[in-house]
Parts: sequence; structure tokens; C-alpha cells
Amino acid sequence: MAAKTAENTEALLPNVYFDERFDIEAVKLTPGQYFVAKTHKLLVTVAASTTVVCLRDRYRHIGGMTNFMLADFGRDHDNPASAAARSGTQVMDLLLAKLAVAGARDTYAIEAKIFGGGKLGGPDLGNGARNTEFLIKYLTARKIRIAAQSLRGDFARKVYFFPHTGRLLVRKIRKANNNTIFDREREYRRWLNEQFPSGQG
Repeated sequence: MAAKTAENTEALLPNVYFDERFDIEAVKLTPGQYFVAKTHKLLVTVAASTTVVCLRDRYRHIGGMTNFMLADFGRDHDNPASAAARSGTQVMDLLLAKLAVAGARDTYAIEAKIFGGGKLGGPDLGNGARNTEFLIKYLTARKIRIAAQSLRGDFARKVYFFPHTGRLLVRKIRKANNNTIFDREREYRRWLNEQFPSGQG
């Protein structure tokens, strides 16, 4: 269920707090969530095998973020009818639609910054390589310029995005001291595969 803020942007159950370090209201996103902002805010998320997408209209200073993975990662994500491709296309189409509602222009004005798709030992829960391959193909097909990227590798990433200015910071996390990141991605993958069962691919 989507939650609406006073500035008429939408998010999927975000955690909103005040970040004292940056002296700004911040929105923390977990896998599967998105947020679009028209005013000064900080969007924050952490990704291991999931992929983080930051989109921004560089003329109107409107931006958004999502953190996603493809459903049913064992299937052919190149097939538009597959569960994986449909799940990825749905979340990206949704983010672009929310940007348009907020006032963003056509895709020629939008730039993307993309991160994640890593593997931190053990099972690759969300198949990071497939997530990043899908995303690059999606953005290329829609002629959205990729302004920055940091993909794959053997580490997670914490991403800080300031949509109004376009500023972005990425911190590499090479050692996870707890299972929080993996637990969130595992739960998100379970939910995705319930929404996009393999029998529908």
C-alpha cells in the first residue's frame, strides 16, 4: 500500500527520518521500495545483489530512487514474457510514471545513476548480474542517459541520493556484520516470486 506525503509524492512504506549528518529530511528505502521527491530530501538505501536506480530530471530538479531485483532469477530475463522481465519492467515503468506525475519531462531530460548487483559470498540471492544487464538494456531502449554507475563486485553499497541537486554518494560495504541486508533481499525475492510465479513466465 502506498503512503502519500504532504508534497504529493508517493512511496511504498518508506522510513522517513531527519539525518543530522546532512541536516536534511531523509527517506530510507529497502528492497522493493521507491520514492519520488520534488523538494530537498535525501534518499538512502543499501544494495547487495539488488540494483539501485536514481532517476532525475536535470532541468526541473525532480528525482526518484528504487531498489529492485528481477523475479524468478533462474528464468530467461531477455524474454519480454518471462516473469523476470515483467517484474523489472513493471518497477521501472512505475518509477518513470511517478516522475511524470511529479512534473518531470520526457525521458530526454532524465538521467540515471545506477548501482548494485554485487555478490558478497555465498548464494547470489538476487542474481546481481542479471539485474544489472536488464537495467542497462531497459535504460538504453528508452534513451535514458546513464550518468554514473558502480555495478557488481564483491561488496554491498550504501547509496545517498539528493534528487534536487543530483548529488550522490556511494559507500562500499565489504564486510557485513549482520544478516540484515541478506534477510531483506531474501524476503523481497520471496515476495517477488509470489507476485510473478514461474508458471506465468
